[in-house]
Amino acid sequence: DDTNVHLKAGSEEYAVFKKAAGEYIPDFANDEYSIERIGKHEGKFNNTQGGIKIYNPKYNGIKDLHVYQYDLNSAYLSIIYNNWLDTRKPMYDHVLQPGEHGFIINDDLTLFTKPGTRVDIAFPVIETPQCIKEYANRWFKRKSQKEDQFLKLNAKHQIIDSVGYLQYHNPYLRAWIVELCNKQMMDYVNMYKEDWVLVNTDAIYLTKPSDILSGLTGTNIGQFKLEEGNITLSGNNYESKEFGDKQSGKQKYNFYEVINNRLVRIDEKENG
Repeated sequence: DDTNVHLKAGSEEYAVFKKAAGEYIPDFANDEYSIERIGKHEGKFNNTQGGIKIYNPKYNGIKDLHVYQYDLNSAYLSIIYNNWLDTRKPMYDHVLQPGEHGFIINDDLTLFTKPGTRVDIAFPVIETPQCIKEYANRWFKRKSQKEDQFLKLNAKHQIIDSVGYLQYHNPYLRAWIVELCNKQMMDYVNMYKEDWVLVNTDAIYLTKPSDILSGLTGTNIGQFKLEEGNITLSGNNYESKEFGDKQSGKQKYNFYEVINNRLVRIDEKENG
């Protein structure tokens, strides 16, 4: 069935990623601490923070709203290209030091990066090993070429599905990659409070062009593609001749803050 086909594809693409990264993707599938704290179901670690998709109610329902879409080139690769979470070296019940990131284990396996925060598990952040940079360059080049659409689609799935399949083997690395993408885009939401229309893990739609984001456009990993068009927003869904119609299910993103060394949910946005 479709589920088994998807899982098979994910496992094959994860294997390619794992082969390239070697020891830098340790396997937590049988790690007693991770199984006990996070939990597993049918071989897959339970939910960690997922990709965001949030709309601005201010612009909901406006017909043919003109927007500027800033779409990040290979968001996942942009996170791992210069820095890497070294999950070979876990530190438990740890106060974060500079150069370390960690997680408080709750329903979302929430990432924290601020030194001085006490977390359940932490890891060093290191310079990305050359073998992983070579992997990123190879698959980004294939994804960026325009002559062979099958190769392009295959490369896209390699980049995305390999990270998704980490949920079976290294949920910390997956959560780190996805959550840093989320945090980056939410920073732009906070920067453009009046102008943002829709945001997801790798793109933001604005009602006005951004000098900052326009200055970050280009064709390399981690640069933005800029496109203009009109959309009619209906929650997380939209209709658009320029971008194509987009339908999404209900998605939720929870916001947390550490207050007096306690994890406090400070906001909850549910769209769709």
